[in-house]
Amino acid sequence: KAVRTHEQRKLSKANSDAMWTDIESGRMKYLKIIESLSEKHNMSVDWMSGQMYLGGKLLKRNRTAGVFNAFVRRKMRECKENGLPMGHDALALVTKQVSESGEWKNLDSEDEDDLLKDMQDEKEMKANIKVTGREAGIDIENTLARVQPELLGLEKRTGCNIMWILTRGKISNSFVPRSYASEPLQTAFLHLYKSTIESVGMQTDAYIASGAAGVVKITTGRSATKLRAQIREVIRVGMHEILTKKRGVSEDSVPSVAYNSYDAFIVKWGVELSGWTEGEVRNPGTITSSIGLARLHAALKNNECYWHELTPDEWEEKKELFEQQVLN
Repeated sequence: KAVRTHEQRKLSKANSDAMWTDIESGRMKYLKIIESLSEKHNMSVDWMSGQMYLGGKLLKRNRTAGVFNAFVRRKMRECKENGLPMGHDALALVTKQVSESGEWKNLDSEDEDDLLKDMQDEKEMKANIKVTGREAGIDIENTLARVQPELLGLEKRTGCNIMWILTRGKISNSFVPRSYASEPLQTAFLHLYKSTIESVGMQTDAYIASGAAGVVKITTGRSATKLRAQIREVIRVGMHEILTKKRGVSEDSVPSVAYNSYDAFIVKWGVELSGWTEGEVRNPGTITSSIGLARLHAALKNNECYWHELTPDEWEEKKELFEQQVLN
């Protein structure tokens, strides 16, 4: 095997260094062009990079496929906005209709650009919005906390009756369904439909998330007695963990959950249950609605109802409120 001389190796290294310097310089110019074009035309850098990399017939064929897909997306969105059925075969049917009509081929370049931009914006929006189950539950809780007082005020001012139901959009959503109805509406539902708003909400949620099988499961599910036992156990274990690990309470000093004097319990130990779904925190044994028990059980299971350690300021505020209640 021939061995290169010192001069040959030195020359080879110099040529290699020069090549990589030129490549880096060209790359910087290329990236600046991409960034400039993406900013000028309000497109993402990734999308513009793809267009700059492709060329000739390959670029034209890619754009054609993109316009077709974007047109199908728009038609799907229009169907959804118009309330048309959106079953499992909807995409296939719309794709076939668009392909057969050839309507998308008659678009001018400006319309095509708008379609592609809409599709890109939609993809980026979906990629950026990633909400965890707990974040979704907190968002719902905070929103309802702002809206519900307004609705109650509207009831009192106008004498109107209000009803709302909140359900999951798909089975993977971890938050629980919620519902509310004015007293007259609750009575009307019992007499007219032999059911409650809570029951309708839970069954509707089960149908949306799991289909007919979900309704059967929620209707013929676990007994109330079993649910109460599981709820108590989850609450007890959670309280034990937060008091021993966060508050430094010894194993022998851990109390029982004081449902009947819950406010005093909070003031003494500095922890509270957050995300309770059934009005005021109370003994699960007093919750008679099987739907309510199922809702609370789901919240505990999905960590939407959990023990929360009060901050020093929160604890002090709770103490002051409790003292005022005692004095009054």
